Amino acid sequence: MLDQIIMAGSGGQGIQFNGQILARAAVQQCLETTYVPSYGGERRGGPSFCSVAIADQPIYAPLFQNPDFFLAFDQRARTQYGASGKATGVIVVNADLATQPASGEKARVILLPASRLAEGVNRDAPPINLVMLGAYLALDRGVRKEALQHILEVRFPKKPQVLKNNLQALSIGVEALRSEKP
Repeated sequence: MLDQIIMAGSGGQGIQFNGQILARAAVQQCLETTYVPSYGGERRGGPSFCSVAIADQPIYAPLFQNPDFFLAFDQRARTQYGASGKATGVIVVNADLATQPASGEKARVILLPASRLAEGVNRDAPPINLVMLGAYLALDRGVRKEALQHILEVRFPKKPQVLKNNLQALSIGVEALRSEKP
């Protein structure tokens, strides 16, 4: 098994947080993983991108061009990276912020109203990133939901409401995508 995942959107959407916790959950399950962040530190709202590779054997090349899975948080990200997905891959799109297909998209596209679903969890600080990450988990790849839940519990031991919201958003993302799968 080798999953190559790209997550992209805008600074402040939780892209880097998602990459970090996904990689940590994979390590906790004794899987090989790499996490490569890329973001503009100059301002919130600038481009944010990360790639995560997860495998059950050593990963010799942490950088890749054509992901198996692409999580597009907004239109800019979908336009920039949508065509890079493998034809056998999956693109999960936040349908609330990315309505136009990228030129040359080959992968199967799943539209998920992640922003609206996240607002149902917390209108003031919607955890869109966890809804999107839950969608990846619903694809039943190497990382288990329980491992990610554990990483979140470790990350937010003194913030029970944040933890509750994040776990709820993760579950909503899993269930929303499972209801969309053929």
